[in-house]
Amino acid sequence: MRWILMLGVMMLAANSWASEGHDGKKASPTGDKASHASSKAHLNLILSGTRERMRENKARQLSEDELLEHFREIVAQADKREAAYEEGKAAIEFCQRCHGETGQSKRGYIPNLAAQHPEYLFKQFRHFATGERKSMIMEPLARRIDPHDAVHVAIYYAMQKPVANVPSDLKRAQAGEPLFKSRCASCHGDMGQGNADHPRLAGQPEQYLNEVLRTFKYRPEKRSGTVMSGIAQSLSDEDIRNVAAYLTGLASESKVAGLD
Repeated sequence: MRWILMLGVMMLAANSWASEGHDGKKASPTGDKASHASSKAHLNLILSGTRERMRENKARQLSEDELLEHFREIVAQADKREAAYEEGKAAIEFCQRCHGETGQSKRGYIPNLAAQHPEYLFKQFRHFATGERKSMIMEPLARRIDPHDAVHVAIYYAMQKPVANVPSDLKRAQAGEPLFKSRCASCHGDMGQGNADHPRLAGQPEQYLNEVLRTFKYRPEKRSGTVMSGIAQSLSDEDIRNVAAYLTGLASESKVAGLD
């Protein structure tokens, strides 16, 4: 901050010197006023940008617990939530390229974000930013985005309407229902709607569900520290295909999880 102020003083001094002229004679009043006004406006622009950067840095320096508390305060207040939604709409430039403008994935191996629990989305975003959760794509993106924008994006996508897909095989979907209810529903909800600590599974792309469950089963080191590895390892490959087919066709309640 000190060097910014010094720069401003130097600019004003240089302007004053220029208004005197090189030979020490007074320059015209019109030129003097115009030059002074220009330098003052430039200085104000610099200081304004500096203040904005200081506010951003302060936000980045909040602890993860403080960021989560800030997030919960916004979600709990309708007016702040609506404002965050509008901010989120403008902040999804990178997200929508893969996850879609309305949270519906553009590729079968990428998850939908529509109607995910907002706190779950925010937590996962911060896990990517801190390196707690690994991804060659998501880690660098999450680190670049301001924490406040992460709040806005999470709320924006959570408020999008979910869409159910058509299972690739209806018989598989029928076989997957009892497996889901006995192995998954206790954490992910009876309709796969998810919550603050577990993701929404209903309506996710069938390919994505298959690949994630197989990762938990065969490459548990990729997602360590979760009970999912043990659960996935108890499922056969056939079971995984059946559960994925069932979940992709689920259309849970349309009200937004965590925002009612």
